[in-house]
Order: sequence, then C-alpha cells, then structure tokens
Amino acid sequence: IFAFESRVVKESRPSDDSAPNTARVVRVKTEMAYVDESENDWEPLLGTRLQINKKKTYEYDLDLDWDGKIIGGKWRSDDRPDFL
Repeated sequence: IFAFESRVVKESRPSDDSAPNTARVVRVKTEMAYVDESENDWEPLLGTRLQINKKKTYEYDLDLDWDGKIIGGKWRSDDRPDFL
C-alpha cells in the first residue's frame, strides 16, 4: 500500500444491529492504492513501466460511542482486504 484516503460519507443514528451503547454510526469510504504482485525478476521494478499499480475502494459502517471511540461496525462493500 502506498496511499489511501478515507472519508465519512454518511452519518446516522444507531440501528437494531448496531453494537450496544452506540451513539452514532458513520459510513466510511476508503480508497487504497497499492502495487500489485508481479512476476519474479532480478531487476528492481519500483518506478519502472513494469510496476503494476492498482486501486480498491472499501465501504464500511463504524459504530461510535459517546466519546467517538469505535465499538463495532460492519462491512458494506463485498470486496474486503485479504492481507490483514
């Protein structure tokens, strides 16, 4: 990962499936840029035409308590990171 940007795109009240003690729910959209895997090579690829850059967008809801701390949440996008 070489860049990312996250922003709140929606704010709402807790729902029935929010975590206990949720004060508000924020929907966050994160755009992530990363270098994709490439074929094995003895020469450096970084900064060359062989470097493969890709982007992914993730969307999720965060359950926040009265202090603004994250106490729960859920994915909204079907695509999720598999490297964490």
